Amino acid sequence: MASNYTTNYNLCQWQPTDQVQRTDFNADNARLEAALSSLEARVAELYRAVPNLAYNVYDLALKDYQENKTYGYRRSLVMDDFSNNGAVASLTGDLVIQDHALVLTGAGKTGTMTTINNALTGVSWERVIAWVRYKSGGTYTVSVNGGEPLTMTARWNARTVEGEDCREMQLEGLSTGSNAATLTFTLETGTSDQAVIYDYGVLFL
Repeated sequence: MASNYTTNYNLCQWQPTDQVQRTDFNADNARLEAALSSLEARVAELYRAVPNLAYNVYDLALKDYQENKTYGYRRSLVMDDFSNNGAVASLTGDLVIQDHALVLTGAGKTGTMTTINNALTGVSWERVIAWVRYKSGGTYTVSVNGGEPLTMTARWNARTVEGEDCREMQLEGLSTGSNAATLTFTLETGTSDQAVIYDYGVLFL
């Protein structure tokens, strides 16, 4: 039997003269199991809470920009409401920025927008979450650093910061990087006459 125990979890600390018993190991394993289960539950809460908090920051920051014309400093959150083309590196396939939106007009069209290399100083990530407000009809995809497109995990009815009815989707994916990221948005009109993205926010975790 152990004669000493750790401070936080009361795990066995045997001395050279202590007799090691199976029951000691079983008791230690039970304590470790309980501690890890509790930690797993708390991590799961954070896994859910951080994206929700980031979404609210993104939404409020866009509204603040509409009023004050300044985004402020955002270490791992990239966003744009297409007030200008300052975040755009390239547009293809008749895709244009007009009326505070990214717009592709005409059935059967495809266009892409690639952003400038967004600075994420001191940030390394393994997970990416994006929110995109868009017009119903057409298909919209987002990829990071030329990788696989993010996967849509949810969508709902929403309004743009200017009060226009729209749809909104959340996309997620595993993607690693650090310090900077390039985003690529692909719009396809399909049978619709127009595909439109009103704004977006992307969180790097």
